[in-house]
Amino acid sequence: YKEGELLGFLLRLSPEQERYGTWGMNGSGPTLLKGGPGTGKSTIALYRVRSLVQQLRRQGRQDMRILFTTYTNALKRSSEQLLGQLLGDDLRYVDVQTVDSIAMKLLSHVGIAPRFLDAGEENALLNQAIQPAAFKGDDAQRQAQQQVIGRLSIDYLHQEINQVIVARQIDTLEAYLAAPRPGRKVRLSDMQRRAVWSVYTVFQRLLRERGKWTWQQARSYAEQLVAEGVSGMAYDAIVIDEAQDLDPSALRLLLRFCKDTHRIFLTADANQSIYGSGFNWSDVHQRLKFQGRTSVLRVNYRSTREIGEAAQSYLAAGALDGEQVERDYVHAGPLPAVRVVRSAGDEAQLLARFLPAAARESRLGTAACAVLCPTAKAGKSLAAELTRLDLAATFMSGQELNLSQPGVKVLTLKSA
Repeated sequence: YKEGELLGFLLRLSPEQERYGTWGMNGSGPTLLKGGPGTGKSTIALYRVRSLVQQLRRQGRQDMRILFTTYTNALKRSSEQLLGQLLGDDLRYVDVQTVDSIAMKLLSHVGIAPRFLDAGEENALLNQAIQPAAFKGDDAQRQAQQQVIGRLSIDYLHQEINQVIVARQIDTLEAYLAAPRPGRKVRLSDMQRRAVWSVYTVFQRLLRERGKWTWQQARSYAEQLVAEGVSGMAYDAIVIDEAQDLDPSALRLLLRFCKDTHRIFLTADANQSIYGSGFNWSDVHQRLKFQGRTSVLRVNYRSTREIGEAAQSYLAAGALDGEQVERDYVHAGPLPAVRVVRSAGDEAQLLARFLPAAARESRLGTAACAVLCPTAKAGKSLAAELTRLDLAATFMSGQELNLSQPGVKVLTLKSA
């Protein structure tokens, strides 16, 4: 902290957090550690890797393989750098991967190189699948089904197909009619589900005709390959960070890689999901048998109460379940500041004043500052303007994230 070095600062744990590095390691099944933003669960996951390496070494193992997995490339890069700081040479025992990179390796192993739909193509195909020919019955029945679908937004329909039907590998109408849909907010009647299923079957046909895939399909198919014994991948232990952002297919895929379930460790924020996974944690508890091996971190060490509560007010609508986690904060401070600017130039000048001042107040360098932008284009433009104003700033994509880079880091919101 005194030296202003970011990696070491990010690896600091409180005494309460430290005990979770080894908590439940001798249990009979996987462990789940939940907590809100700033509670340190992702940092604890890094220490869990070190504890697993130490445990396996005590057992005489020298050829161990541990998988540390998370959802985004930005998290992969930052986790890799922090693990390098924490483990030193022992990093050679650890594979740091995103779930999607693992799925792509599996598909490549059987000679499949998926071409993925972009968001515009997917919406266009869904709109095409909603046409009256997709529905069954007489004219009146088809019209009624189309009206039912018309009340659902394209985004909601997309999520229903990908997160409920594909991610859960539902392959018949009967299974879909009986399937629970926790976290989906809108209750669907049998007729509505039949209409959705009709759209889904036409959508699948259109995908096949174009030779295109969705990411949910790729994860689901990769999980089937592992279930059939196609993959030779196996790990002594698996640490899954930010599990709330993985769909059920991705979770099942990862679980099949681990030799011993008691060496599976998950962290999750039950009260947010930036990708909307659409399942309650009660489902995951039952599937993974977490009973007696779940704990909750309640203290936010990162943010002030004022920042944490402001963030929570935005996140509340996206909660995965109704579980209320009591929040506590170590720090208090001023309310988050909101400023209106007239132009991009004014915005850059405001940040060029604000960031150095904020860094000095925190007794850190500007290398500990970040600017979060909605798009890569906006981020690149802002980084260039800040640099022109004599404040060193670098735009970084998720794959390029470098926490050791001097100067301000400019990231997209999803990378952050």
